[in-house]
Amino acid sequence: VRAREDGFEVGVNEGIVKVSNNAKSVILHKGQMIDVDSQFDEKNLQNVSYGNYPDWMHEKLVCDQTPLSEVCDEIERTFGISFKFANPSLSDITVTGVIDAQDLNTVLSTISLLTQHEFKFDGDTCTIF
Repeated sequence: VRAREDGFEVGVNEGIVKVSNNAKSVILHKGQMIDVDSQFDEKNLQNVSYGNYPDWMHEKLVCDQTPLSEVCDEIERTFGISFKFANPSLSDITVTGVIDAQDLNTVLSTISLLTQHEFKFDGDTCTIF
């Protein structure tokens, strides 16, 4: 289970898990996951595509066409910093890849490489240009 303020996802590494809301429930099997934003329908099930799922247990950020704003939210939560976008449209850039999340400098270098944008720190605030 990955729980955040904006919701949660459930993924299954072994066995079977039943996930329910007030209206519906769905059964997940090994190698499947579902996001809370879905309608809890079997058509919303996804296959876990990363062998070391869940990524956070292995100090990784796994991104698959993930908006940069979501990636930055996770980095903020993990490292206790904040992000600003010099241009609001930068938040919509998508990121794909597996990022080593053990060290903030490594994370930012990788994100910079993947997005082709630079970062600048001022205190605990990181601005993306």
